[in-house]
Amino acid sequence: MIEVGEIKINTIKEGREFAKKIIEEALGVKAKVTISSELKVENFQKRLVEVKKLFSEYKVNDLLQDEIEFNFESKFVENKGLVFGVVSRSSFQTIQGEKFRISKINVGHKVDNEMLDKRRVWKTESGYIQFASGNKVDAKNLEIAVTTHEFAHVISSSRASLFNNNTTMLKYWDELKVIQKQYWQERDLLRSTQDIKQLNKIYLGKYADTNIDEFHAESFMEYKLSANPSKYANLVGKLIDKNFKK
Repeated sequence: MIEVGEIKINTIKEGREFAKKIIEEALGVKAKVTISSELKVENFQKRLVEVKKLFSEYKVNDLLQDEIEFNFESKFVENKGLVFGVVSRSSFQTIQGEKFRISKINVGHKVDNEMLDKRRVWKTESGYIQFASGNKVDAKNLEIAVTTHEFAHVISSSRASLFNNNTTMLKYWDELKVIQKQYWQERDLLRSTQDIKQLNKIYLGKYADTNIDEFHAESFMEYKLSANPSKYANLVGKLIDKNFKK
């Protein structure tokens, strides 16, 4: 069993072997590992340590393919631009109907430097309110932000939970919807009164508004990687802990 403190690599080749072992030990499936040639050894190690740490902390009870692609490679995608990371699930048919299982975990190799801008909401010189695209993490944790965000998608997916009829996960998503609704209501009230100070205390970024899965992942990322997570990042993080922490 690999312990978090044991992950020390000198080469990308060593890291590849650690990556395979982490997936095989945590999930009991084979791993096909792809690593960007741009990823530095020290940053690869940081990502590996974070992945191992999160697998040690949280249960992953989703369906899995027999072999999972485990990638460290951010990519440009047509009509989307740079995709920092992604978790994919493949569908398959059973007697009970369509199901989904994890087929790819890509924790990327690039970082989003906008996370270091501590402003969540601000006013321009023209008086317009501007909203940050992404969420915020501490500078020391920037290198593992994408890894942590994507791990939230490994923990659970709203769509897969529904098709797989996973009652524990469905209960989580129902509770999360309540928190999301509260967030929307408070955010919209503060926006209507242009209360920039209070908005900066709760706003999770435009990306968190994409759908409930990104609300889940952006909140988890801030909860784990900010010394002072915002109100709703805390609420979501604690809900994830309650449902999925070992």
